Amino acid sequence: MTIEETEAGRAVAGAGARPFEQLSRDELARVVGVLKSGPAAGESFRFSSVSLHEPAKAALRAGSFSREAEVVLVDRDTNLAYEAIVDVPSSTITRWVELPAGTQPPIMADEFAECEAAVVASPLVQEALAKRGITDMSLVCAEPWSIGYWGEDQGGKRIMRALMFTRLEPNDNP
Repeated sequence: MTIEETEAGRAVAGAGARPFEQLSRDELARVVGVLKSGPAAGESFRFSSVSLHEPAKAALRAGSFSREAEVVLVDRDTNLAYEAIVDVPSSTITRWVELPAGTQPPIMADEFAECEAAVVASPLVQEALAKRGITDMSLVCAEPWSIGYWGEDQGGKRIMRALMFTRLEPNDNP
């Protein structure tokens, strides 16, 4: 017997998208739009992940599932992280939870670029490099790394460290 031959399988097939099919581009855009026009309206919110929230087995068996997205966000102004569940067909936020203090989602690509720019522009870094004879900052490469969780001393901040390299010429690899 195949899944399509069961009552639950027939109900799922009639519902359109398969229950474990990844969110489409349109669904992703809808989910982000719903949150941006609601609790994540500010420019300070960044979306760490938007993924399929898998339906419960009981809902699958009953054929009564809805496509949902699970979203993890961070508010850069407050350093607070949030988790949301959005019902995709109805564009409804069914869950919005502030995660415990200190919880941080993964570092995002744009944060790596921001870290590198901040490190290279730092007068303290420039002074330290000058003491070592490095004055051409266009040859300096700061490679940001996430440091993970350091406990309560971290104070809810998103902290990275940068490994420093210098090139001999502008087109060199670090």
